[in-house]
Amino acid sequence: VKYNCTAIIVNGQISGAVVTFQDTTERTLVENALWQRTITLGKRVKELNCLYNISNLLQEKDKSLPEILQGVLDLLPTAWQQPDEICLCIAIDHQTFQTENYRQTNQKQQVDILLDGNPIGYIEVGYLKTYAEFDLNSFYEEKRLIQAVAERLGQTIARIQSEERLKQALEQAERLLAQSERSERLLREVIDASPDWIFVKNLDLRYVLVNKSYASALGMKSEEIIGRNDNEIVRLIKQNNGKPYQGFQIFNEASKVALQGQTIHNPETHLTKLDGST
Repeated sequence: VKYNCTAIIVNGQISGAVVTFQDTTERTLVENALWQRTITLGKRVKELNCLYNISNLLQEKDKSLPEILQGVLDLLPTAWQQPDEICLCIAIDHQTFQTENYRQTNQKQQVDILLDGNPIGYIEVGYLKTYAEFDLNSFYEEKRLIQAVAERLGQTIARIQSEERLKQALEQAERLLAQSERSERLLREVIDASPDWIFVKNLDLRYVLVNKSYASALGMKSEEIIGRNDNEIVRLIKQNNGKPYQGFQIFNEASKVALQGQTIHNPETHLTKLDGST
């Protein structure tokens, strides 16, 4: 209630008092509800700001997992009206991060961090206030906040692991490519050093590799042969000296037979060189 008290004065003397009372229950209930809504709105704003800042942190590509976990540990208390009333612990794969005031408490909640549906860690919030001061509604609201953070952490860890696997695969590919390039150089050196005529064709029967002996035997340069097939080399020889060519037809046929998985042994032929000699 709200009340007023006024003195009754007769001939300059106080002879009594008038007291009036006003029932303020309804107004007080409305004021309390508004105040509670203001507090709740303030908590929601703090929670949204906290989630926003954590989301920004999780999107930073240059952060390592320990840096991310420590950052979340630093940001999460900002969602509470009284951060000193809680303590936090985040644990993932044998890595544990705790606030300085962390201790085991009677009231706490723990949410698992999931990766592909399997727990890989947890976020634990311990409440340092007594049970009598415990707000059950806030407890459930805060649990939803922790679940949202744990879900985002799980997604971020999945992304980091995926990027790490991709990085390892690229590094392995680079190593294999370097080994392949070294092997190819060595193979080319061995082939070039051979006095035998050696060449490699692709499935279109075009030359992709010829050694110096073969190119020299034709009186051509290796780069003049690479990329061409036998028919094109024949036309080049004809254009150069106008003489009938010899030899390449059997090479062409032999290559076709080889593509069928068969082997031709010791065929003999004459080759017409670029200068027309045989």
